[in-house]
Amino acid sequence: QRTVGSEQASHADLAAAGQRVALVWKEFDGEQVQLRAEVSSDGGHSFKRLNLAATRGASDQPRLLQSGTELFTFWRSEPEGLRVFALPETP
Repeated sequence: QRTVGSEQASHADLAAAGQRVALVWKEFDGEQVQLRAEVSSDGGHSFKRLNLAATRGASDQPRLLQSGTELFTFWRSEPEGLRVFALPETP
């Protein structure tokens, strides 16, 4: 068990595809909601943090989807609509 993000982090989701592990969450930074992720290619031993998107409008909880060895994040916000982010492999 570990903490991700700041005290403003919420609505985390987790998915795994083989040795790939991903966490996504949204986090309010005082001005806008940030969509953030941590991705691991070594079974969760180390993670790389990613800032995926931001919005000033209302937003849903981010969701992860696994397809084979690929990991994707889906996130809907009021101003931008539904967006899909492919999570990269980490070195």
